[in-house]
Order: sequence, then structure tokens, then C-alpha cells
Amino acid sequence: MKTIGKILHLARSGRLIIQLRTIAFEGQIIIDNQNTKIGRIMEIIGSVDKPYASVQPLMKITKHHLGKEVGINNANNDSR
Repeated sequence: MKTIGKILHLARSGRLIIQLRTIAFEGQIIIDNQNTKIGRIMEIIGSVDKPYASVQPLMKITKHHLGKEVGINNANNDSR
């Protein structure tokens, strides 16, 4: 897993907001440290200096997910 950021919060829209530390692309699948699929990046938001990703969850999100590091699986995640 290549870490790309951490989950900040769950928006009212139901999407996760992830603070990005590296480049990510719309359509990529986000995974946790156990390779569980968390969601799919729907859009990149914010400034170039401080980007965020809006992610459509693929599972039920609970409070224990907030603040967790997430990443992408390079081998199976080139959806560009």
C-alpha cells in the first residue's frame, strides 16, 4: 500500500474527506492498512498546496475510521 493521506471526516453528503499528502486521481480506490477497500475518489478539491479528496465510501464508515491513514494499491489501481 502506498499511503496517500488520512481520513479527516464524514461529510453530510455521506462522502469521506481525505487530506492528501501525495498525488491522487479521481477513480482510484482507497484502501486501509489491511487492504480493505474503503472507497473511490470522486473528486479532488481544495488548493494545489493543500489538496483533499472527496471519496464515495464502499463500506459502512464508523468513527474508528476517522484519523486513519489510507492509501492506494499501486498494482491494481491505475484507473486514469
